Amino acid sequence: MGSTTPPKRVLLLTNSEHGQANVFLATSYALLTLEDEDVEVHFASFPPIRSFVSSTSEYAQHTKPGARPIVFHTIEGVDMVSAWTRPEIEAEQAALKHRSCIALINAIRRTLVLLKVTLPWTGPEFVQIFHSVTDIIQEVQADIIAVDPAFSPALTAIRSLNARFIVLSPNTIKDFAMPLQPNGDALWKYPWYIEFPLRVVPTHVVPCGPILRPARPVAEVDPALAEWLRGHPGSGEGGGGGGGGGGSRPAAVAAPAVVYINMGTHVFFDEVMAGEMARAVRVLLDRAMEKGVVQSGVRDSVVERVLGEEVRRGVVRIVEWMEAEPTAVLESGAVVCAVHHGGANSFLESVSAGVPQVVLPMWMDTYDFARRAELLGIGRWGNRRANKLCEGSELGEVLADVVVSERSVAYAQRAKELADLCKKLGGGRVIAARHILSEIKTTSAIRPLLPSEGENESDPLLKDRTGESR
Repeated sequence: MGSTTPPKRVLLLTNSEHGQANVFLATSYALLTLEDEDVEVHFASFPPIRSFVSSTSEYAQHTKPGARPIVFHTIEGVDMVSAWTRPEIEAEQAALKHRSCIALINAIRRTLVLLKVTLPWTGPEFVQIFHSVTDIIQEVQADIIAVDPAFSPALTAIRSLNARFIVLSPNTIKDFAMPLQPNGDALWKYPWYIEFPLRVVPTHVVPCGPILRPARPVAEVDPALAEWLRGHPGSGEGGGGGGGGGGSRPAAVAAPAVVYINMGTHVFFDEVMAGEMARAVRVLLDRAMEKGVVQSGVRDSVVERVLGEEVRRGVVRIVEWMEAEPTAVLESGAVVCAVHHGGANSFLESVSAGVPQVVLPMWMDTYDFARRAELLGIGRWGNRRANKLCEGSELGEVLADVVVSERSVAYAQRAKELADLCKKLGGGRVIAARHILSEIKTTSAIRPLLPSEGENESDPLLKDRTGESR
């Protein structure tokens, strides 16, 4: 490292759930690999994410020899996923299936469950996490903190210590700027216009574009899958360009191509939904599609009945888990369509790879991305009519439209244009990393650790477990 100047010290605070944590993993990699910067990254979260932090650190050091390893700090307490999957919360979510004839009652019930999902900890659990994060902040003494906006105990600790921080999120500009629109626009105008034209974009909201983790190529992680993908190339350039000739099919799918279906870790297929998905794939295959990749935790008789021959021939590949990262699969050049649940990361991974997409929204915020895909001209909302995850005939027609119809060329071209835009200035993770570093001041990131002149001594959250003021 040569220089006597101390490294810039950054603390990242996030839940361990990948929907939020992935942008922190991506940004930590970018912070460590900036050629003109010396950065010491501290990553505080719950144990489930630790192995991913380690692999990110190792990959950064492989990319930039001499980069500092990420220092991981374990946060004590119940992680968010464990908290929101406790039986009582799951029971309330299940009860939402029984709808009232009064729409207002349904809205109130859903809002109450949503609040418990976004803040799922009990009082004692919240305080335990708060104390743990407080200890980490005081130990690290970072120049700047980047925090997950869905991690309420960490935000509370930061504000209690008056720490200098920046919010890092996978969400869109709309999610942060909409409440600041004039004339009460947030109450009536949106999401008719999903993101633009916003009349006010606050100066403290910094657009970065997709903030994505780097991924090792599929060939390094799963040679068998890589061979399967190589044997069935799609467009040849990020899944979004044109191919050679080939009968009556559009040029975009002239070569055998891959549809990648990955509904994430929180979507579980029962036999009914597995059957509907299989029937949708059947519709697509009958329209001359050659390949499908299905990631699912279900291997049951209904799928065998609908797609058994294609599974045996290797036309359809069903796996419970993939070692390769989704971004690596999407960037393989073989994928011509991605099917997902509408999570921010899934949407942005597909956009960055230049892959058209079909979105099957399940939760409130995921409907935003289904509509966004259509407005941007890069895909379709796949369950608009179905009052469930998917309905075979509807989804099959949507897949056929995106993959094998005459419009598939336009979807692919528009997806490629957006992918090229996302890669400017090094991509979202580099933009985020440089902005975080630009916020570092020469003054201390946090005020003196002990309260002065009785400041905060009455705050019950700043009392330790014995009741003494900190």
